[in-house]
Amino acid sequence: MDTIKPQEIDIPNNIKEKILKLLQLLNLKFAALDFMLTDVDWIFLEVNATGDWGWLETRTKSNITQSYVDYLKRLMNCKDENVKR
Repeated sequence: MDTIKPQEIDIPNNIKEKILKLLQLLNLKFAALDFMLTDVDWIFLEVNATGDWGWLETRTKSNITQSYVDYLKRLMNCKDENVKR
């Protein structure tokens, strides 16, 4: 995995729309999708219904877990501030 250089990027709206449609068709609230990017194309590789982001969070110093917890709290309409990572 040392050759993979993850980085945060903006997803074009047309790709976002396709992702949301796919998740709806698969009846998923969450998934990790893998893409390969070229200079001009987004190439869809796979959808992982239980995607693992721990390695990505560590390598990019991002806070994906807390974002997911916040999403789940909103989904459950949870107002309990004690519900944390």
